[in-house]
Amino acid sequence: MIKCVSWLGIKELYIKRYGNSYEIASLNEKELKELFYEICRKNEIICKPTSALDL
Repeated sequence: MIKCVSWLGIKELYIKRYGNSYEIASLNEKELKELFYEICRKNEIICKPTSALDL
């Protein structure tokens, strides 16, 4: 559930929850990755760096 917070104190809330992290894993990471790769494949988009070397 998303809580409604005012902008005041948002920095403190972020630091309390995530620390100094600039990269945060999603709780739905696996599903999002699968969807991303499926969309790339269907649209013939190279989305993995190693795939580009196979051309």
